[in-house]
Amino acid sequence: MTDVDANFYTGQAFGTHFVDGTGRVACNFNPAMGGCVLTATPHRAPGTMPVCAGSDTAMPYTAVGWRTASELQTEAPTTCRTLDKVFNMPLGPGPDGTFKDAALPAHSRITIRTSFDDPAAAIVCESRKSGLRCTNSAGHGFFVGTGGLEVY
Repeated sequence: MTDVDANFYTGQAFGTHFVDGTGRVACNFNPAMGGCVLTATPHRAPGTMPVCAGSDTAMPYTAVGWRTASELQTEAPTTCRTLDKVFNMPLGPGPDGTFKDAALPAHSRITIRTSFDDPAAAIVCESRKSGLRCTNSAGHGFFVGTGGLEVY
């Protein structure tokens, strides 16, 4: 596993943002919130999934992540259907359904600080052949792979 510099993925828009190797998982993290949107067909949200931000207009994309700074550091992530499929990404998905933001290389790990006051507070995302895993400093997180989405 190769460590990558989070600064390379920070600055084009608010937060640290990247896509997985397939281009179908787009992530955006900052000290207040963070998570990923899954655009691949196997990750389409079921009809019973709650909608992000309280809207009644569900989109066919699943979002997984943390909605507050406190959750980001201590809680398990939640899932919902997104209001807009670009999830605050500077570059939305192209005609082929993939995001065009900077890709996290295969077999790499990125560490994103989630607190200005606590250097130990971080989200670590690992890009593996089997999928993308993101975990907070309390050990909670999610895994997106060919088998779907797992939240822990």
